Amino acid sequence: MPRHKRWTVTKSLQNIINQKESGKLRTRTGATLGAYLATCFATLFCPMVADAAASHNEALWIDVSVAKQRVYIHRGQTILASMRASTGRDDETPKGHFHIQRERGTWFYSNSYQEGAKYWISFKNHGEFLFHSVPMDRHQHVLAAGAAELGSPASHGCVRVSIPDALWLYQHIPVGTDVYIH
Repeated sequence: MPRHKRWTVTKSLQNIINQKESGKLRTRTGATLGAYLATCFATLFCPMVADAAASHNEALWIDVSVAKQRVYIHRGQTILASMRASTGRDDETPKGHFHIQRERGTWFYSNSYQEGAKYWISFKNHGEFLFHSVPMDRHQHVLAAGAAELGSPASHGCVRVSIPDALWLYQHIPVGTDVYIH
């Protein structure tokens, strides 16, 4: 990252921290500081995605490369973002053409797997196959071992991404968006 951009990001994050410490930090949504910082982080580091999403009429679409362990967000033929991902450990992620379904949420926990995730959106079987954050315990703490596997096949079939990327997908990808997994 160029020096001037690092300074801008550092200064913006320092302003947030100073506001929090002085008791002047108020989020419009009543979000927790962590969620607020994740949103700020995504906005600071992914401005081209937000700008591109707002400036064109072409539909967004998602391309998941199992071989590269990447999720690519496209608008037409333009790649807007590339996200590190973890797909199914034993080739369990379904391949093909899907659509984002109406089911989505900010948190889930599976007792059978003893892990959960934030910011999920369904792409197959109405809640069975999802895009979501790295795995977390029942108290919403990131499981370090699961997070360290990002970029390698590690899931039970879902597509895992970082927390800021999961938040961005949750907030910006509409129902009906094409998803291609290969």
